[in-house]
Amino acid sequence: MISKIYIIGGARSGKSVLGKLLSEKLKIKHQDLDTIVFLNPGFEVRVEKERDFELSKILQLNRWIIEGAYAEEWILPALEKADLIIWLDVSVIIKLYRFIKRIAHEGINGPGNLYGRGKLVVGLKYKEWDRSRA
Repeated sequence: MISKIYIIGGARSGKSVLGKLLSEKLKIKHQDLDTIVFLNPGFEVRVEKERDFELSKILQLNRWIIEGAYAEEWILPALEKADLIIWLDVSVIIKLYRFIKRIAHEGINGPGNLYGRGKLVVGLKYKEWDRSRA
C-alpha cells in the first residue's frame, strides 16, 4: 500500500491542491515544504540544520504526503523514502493563468504570490530565484 507520497513540480503546477486532495482521500497528513523552509509567512528562512531536522521528523512517520518545488540535495531522503513520486509538469500557459487568477483574488502582494530565496523546479532543471530582485 502506498503511504508515503512526494509531489514535486514548479510554482503553480497544482502541488498543494493535489496534496490536499490526496490527504483528504487517503487520510494522510499533507506537508508543504514551504512550512519547513520558512519560519513564518514573512519568508524568514530557517537555518539548514533546523530545516533538515523538521524534514527528518516527518520522514519518521509511517504515512505522509510531502509537496514542494525544491530541487536540492536536502530533499533526497524524502525522495528515497517515498513509495510514490508524482512529478507535475504543467504548461507555462496554465501556470500564467493560475498566477493571474491568484493575483485577481489575493492582490499582487497576497501570501501565495511571494517566494523566499530557494531553488524552484522549472521543467527538468531548477533555477535560483530571489524575490528581493523581483
